[in-house]
Amino acid sequence: MLTASDRRFEQGLEFFRQADYQSAIRLWRSLLEEGDPRPDLGLYLWAAQSEYGRMLQTVERLASGFEAPEVNAGQDLLAKARQALSRKCHREALDLAGQALAEDPDLAAAREVAARAALLAGQLSEALGHAREAARLRPGAAPAQSLLGEVLAEMGRTTQADLAFETALSRDQRHAPAWYGRAVLRYRDRHLADAARLAARALEISPQLGAARSFLDEVTAEIRRVEEQLEEGRRVAVEHPEWPDWHHKRAAAAASLGLEREALAACESALVLNPGMAKTWHLKAQLELAAGDARLACLSLERAARAAGACRVEPAESLALAGDFRSAATAWLEALRPIPDYASRHIELGKKLYRDGLRDDAERALARGLSLAPHYADGHHVLGLIALDRARPDDAVAHLKAALAASPDFKAAAVELVRAYFAGGNAAAARHTLNQWRSRLEADAQWGAVFRDLEKRIRDTSSPKARSTKTARRAHSVPAQAKEPPAPSARRRPQAQARRRRRPE
Repeated sequence: MLTASDRRFEQGLEFFRQADYQSAIRLWRSLLEEGDPRPDLGLYLWAAQSEYGRMLQTVERLASGFEAPEVNAGQDLLAKARQALSRKCHREALDLAGQALAEDPDLAAAREVAARAALLAGQLSEALGHAREAARLRPGAAPAQSLLGEVLAEMGRTTQADLAFETALSRDQRHAPAWYGRAVLRYRDRHLADAARLAARALEISPQLGAARSFLDEVTAEIRRVEEQLEEGRRVAVEHPEWPDWHHKRAAAAASLGLEREALAACESALVLNPGMAKTWHLKAQLELAAGDARLACLSLERAARAAGACRVEPAESLALAGDFRSAATAWLEALRPIPDYASRHIELGKKLYRDGLRDDAERALARGLSLAPHYADGHHVLGLIALDRARPDDAVAHLKAALAASPDFKAAAVELVRAYFAGGNAAAARHTLNQWRSRLEADAQWGAVFRDLEKRIRDTSSPKARSTKTARRAHSVPAQAKEPPAPSARRRPQAQARRRRRPE
């Protein structure tokens, strides 16, 4: 009689035979994580993860004979890249995946590994390129689409990320990472009830998804906090019905919790008292659009634009005149929505992680931010500090020069650049840089003492005593026969005297 594990394994085999490799991987991986004792389970899982036809054709031989398959150079490099990724060596994995792609540019699995490694290493632009190629090479695969959504979400392209997650779910409704990705997007937009529902769906499909579990705990805690805000808003709105801002706060809290009717009523109360509240018109339009009334949403968004003093949005107005109110409302929302600075978010996180002593995490966050906006001088500055902490003065010099190129008056970066030159043994460059900054640092209340300390260090390094010490050290290292200069040639001395005698008086 077949056990439940046997039936799941056989179902995985059926998926495998039908070329539905993702479903087979999901089933076999869950069996492996549950400790299924089947000896050939790992081989089947490895074969399903392979991309090439001949790897799929040899799976029967692998399962029965445990013979090593013949793999080409690209596949061998891909296996090494996956191992590096599992060890969290993200840059190494990215390099190995790049080598695999040099062997075979259409190796979709290598594109996915490269995208994941670049994402974790903070190279978002590179991650986006690889993720788009993976999605193009595997248009029917949910993981490729979901990975593209992750990268877009990290870059702040919320609408495109949501579309990628939707595409992944259209390929496989049980792809948990796509449900989790959409939950994160809803949370960022403060739709807490939706975020909790989507995260719970991801956990229902894949209970082993630890990120979704911790995220759901965070959303639940935030929901409790917003519920308290809603109760306070209700109380204050009753006690002081003439305060429009508290009506708006109540509306925002109710909207976050999915209480659309209460939120809409609170918006209307606020706008009766103060029709010039642009943020309330904007929130009201979102609620109306969610309720299916795109025409009312367009009218509210026009009022929001006027209240905010925004310029006309020609595409939205043209669509509204044509009767396409839903598209018009979407255009209005995109035009009026405040765009978050995702680069700054990553860089601020990196600075905090550095202050907390988490240099690896800080370096990744800073690299992500700078890949989106290379002009953030403070990001380059902290990367320079990390390089100095790790005794990599050349890397520190490069980052600190980039910081000064972005912000020519960045005194902290200039001071650290001098120190980086010293650490690399380039005293001449340190002296030159300090002289360039003399007028800006010497009389500065904050940096004057630091400048004098660095100047003393340069003076001590270039003093006669220091030079004589260096000369003595060099002499001590020279062989004895080379210490004394050779005597001048006796043959040349009379010739010189003769020339002097022949010289006219």
